[in-house]
Amino acid sequence: MRELLEGEGFAVRTDGTGMAGLELFREETPDLVFVDRIMPEIDGDELCRLLRAQPNGVIELNAVGGTGA
Repeated sequence: MRELLEGEGFAVRTDGTGMAGLELFREETPDLVFVDRIMPEIDGDELCRLLRAQPNGVIELNAVGGTGA
């Protein structure tokens, strides 16, 4: 995803844990946030809950993989 977005000219920042991602969000106020559901410290669901509580807001899109059957 990073390579695709950077190839289109977007600036991309990543972090390795949910808490670090929350701090980055507070510092930089990004236009878009991609969140993995499985992360150290706090999971993606909790991170999304915390992001939605921030004054600059978040729109969340969640997809769950399936078997395609």
